[in-house]
Amino acid sequence: VSELSDYNRYRRLVALVTKRNIQYLDITNRGRIGTPNATNIDHIYSILRGFLDGINPEIIGSIHNLRVIDAVENVKKQENCAISKQELLEKYYENKKYT
Repeated sequence: VSELSDYNRYRRLVALVTKRNIQYLDITNRGRIGTPNATNIDHIYSILRGFLDGINPEIIGSIHNLRVIDAVENVKKQENCAISKQELLEKYYENKKYT
């Protein structure tokens, strides 16, 4: 049970960081499946995988791990990752040098 609460706490932290960073994305037609051409914010490296791999919530919710994708595609992706852990960390730390 404590693992579940740890995961929920992690998800909340990621959500706070994500909310801070989505302002930098070009979001058009954000919505749910069923809304024509709806888009969602996607965590390229999933929140669940980030939790299991012990990745800092700041990295999972960073602009370097966010993208706008079709809502249907996002639901199909579920908890899968579109990049490897190494790719995520390289992208984050390489770009962090310039921010």
